[in-house]
Amino acid sequence: MKRYKIKAAVCVIVSCAIMTGCGSTRLTIGMGEVSESMVQKEIVEEVNHIAERSTVEDTAETRAEDLPWEGFPFPYAYSEEDRDTKENYFTLKEVLDDYDIMWEQLEENSPYLIMAEEMGIDLEEVKRKGRSFFSQVLGENKVIKGEGILWALNRGFDELKWLGHISAVPPENYEYLKTALTQNVGDLTKGFGKVMARQTELMTNEKTDKLYEYILTDRFGTGEERKKNEAAVITKDEIEIGKVGTGIPYIKIKTCNEKDIDEIRNFLKENEKAENIIIDMQGNTGGNTLAWREGIVAPLIQEPVKQEKVWAIKSGRLNQYYWDGEQPDYTLPDPISKEEREKTLQNMNSKDDDTLQYVLVKSTISPSQEHFEFEGRLWLLVDEKVYSASDAFTLFCKEQNFATIVGKVTSGNGGGTQPQCIALPNTGVLIYYDAFMSFNSDGSCNGIHGEQPDIEVQDGEDALEVCLKAIEASE
Repeated sequence: MKRYKIKAAVCVIVSCAIMTGCGSTRLTIGMGEVSESMVQKEIVEEVNHIAERSTVEDTAETRAEDLPWEGFPFPYAYSEEDRDTKENYFTLKEVLDDYDIMWEQLEENSPYLIMAEEMGIDLEEVKRKGRSFFSQVLGENKVIKGEGILWALNRGFDELKWLGHISAVPPENYEYLKTALTQNVGDLTKGFGKVMARQTELMTNEKTDKLYEYILTDRFGTGEERKKNEAAVITKDEIEIGKVGTGIPYIKIKTCNEKDIDEIRNFLKENEKAENIIIDMQGNTGGNTLAWREGIVAPLIQEPVKQEKVWAIKSGRLNQYYWDGEQPDYTLPDPISKEEREKTLQNMNSKDDDTLQYVLVKSTISPSQEHFEFEGRLWLLVDEKVYSASDAFTLFCKEQNFATIVGKVTSGNGGGTQPQCIALPNTGVLIYYDAFMSFNSDGSCNGIHGEQPDIEVQDGEDALEVCLKAIEASE
C-alpha cells in the first residue's frame, strides 16, 4: 500500500474538535526525504561556490527592532523591476535583516523560548552561531540561493531540539499546505477556521510562492516530471497489519496520515471481537491528528469525549493578526489566574513569565456514525521519536484511560494545535512556531517533557515483547 508522505516537520496536530492538524513530522537537518549527502552536494557546495567564506563582522548596522516592516505581516512587495527580474538569490543584508526579524518575531509570539534554559539550550549562542554562519559564507556582493537559506536555518534550529516546532518550512510541505490548512476546519470566518484561512493567505503571498516554486522546480522539475520525481522521493508504506503473539491483532502506524483513516477503521472493524489490539506508533513523528481522531477514537467511543486544557500564550502582534485579538476566540474569553490554573495543573513546573497569559480551551470528540462493538483492551506502543500528532494520541490515551501505553517517554508537543508561520519580509521564507504551550495532566510542559508511558521499557528491551508479556499477565 503506497501513500504520499509529507516528511519534514512543519505543522502539527489538533487537540480540539474544532481544529485540524495538517501533517507535522519531526525534522532534522535537511528538508523532506532529501538525503544529507544530497543537501551537502547541492546546497553547501553551491553556497561555497557563490561565497568564498570571506569574513564579515557578525553584527548588523540596523537591528530588527529598527527595521520598518511595511505591509506587516506580509513580505515586502516587489518593485515592478524586481517582480520580473529578481531570481532566487539574496544578499547578505537581506538575509541578516530577515534573520534578526525572525528572532524578534519568535521571541514576541512563541511561548516556548522561555523554556530554552530548562532544556540546556543557550539561546543567545544559538542565535549568534546562526547569524555568524551566514556572515561567514556570504561577503559583500555575494548572494545565496533560497534553498541554502532553508538548509542553513534548519541547521541552526536543530540545536533547539525541536523546541516549540520552530523550523523553516521545507518546499515539499509548502506545496501540500497551500490547500490543506483550510480543509476540514469548518467556518473560515471564525474560530480555528479563521486562523487557518489567515495563515493560508499569508503563506501564499507572491514572494513566498515564487521562492518555493523556484526551489521545487530546481529539485523536481515541472508538471508530470515533478509529480514523478516527488513520488520517487516521498512515497512510502505507512501501515502494516498482522497478528502477533497468540494471534493478537497488530497495526503499525508509521505516520499520522488522514488518507489512512479508512484502512485503520477497516482493521478495527475486522477485529472488533478481539480481546486485545496492539497499536504500534514507535517511530511515528507526527502528521494529522484526524488519522487517530477519526480512524481510532471516533468509531470506538459510544459517548462524546470532552477535554479541557490549559495553554500558555503570548499576545504578540503576529499572533493577534491570526487570532484577530489578544487570544483566539475558540478559547474561553477570560485568561485564567495562577491560582485557577494550579487547581487544574497542580504540579505545574513551567516558568512564570510576565509575557505569558494562560487560557482554557475545551474540546469534544464525538462518536462516528459507524460504531464498532469493541469491548477489549487497547495497547499503544511508543518511543522517544513519538512527537506532535502521534504524541497527541499518546496524551489522549493517558488522560482518557483509552489505551495502556508501553514504551519510552515520548518527545511531546502533542497538546497544542496547528503551528503558525512567519513570512520573512525580504526572502519570503516561512518559519513555523507553536503559538500555544501545552501541559501534561501532571502539570509538566508537554513540549519539553513528553508523555510518560504506563509501562516503561528499559534499554535493551523490545516494546512489543514487553507488551505481549503484560497482556499474558493480565489474562
